[in-house]
Amino acid sequence: MDYTLYNKKLERRLIHPSIGLWFTNNLDEAKNMLESCHEYLCASKMENMCEFFVIIDVESGDEID
Repeated sequence: MDYTLYNKKLERRLIHPSIGLWFTNNLDEAKNMLESCHEYLCASKMENMCEFFVIIDVESGDEID
């Protein structure tokens, strides 16, 4: 499986400005990416946005718990 981060509010995959699509085939790495995303949002005083960012399966689009 391949994983990426997804913004449910904007209905878009998360794209890093210089790297591109956040993408991995390792679920633990995807969880670490999501944790980093949440930490950034909290540091930017946007913790209310954390609930909108999730991990999805790239092929199916299904949200991963």
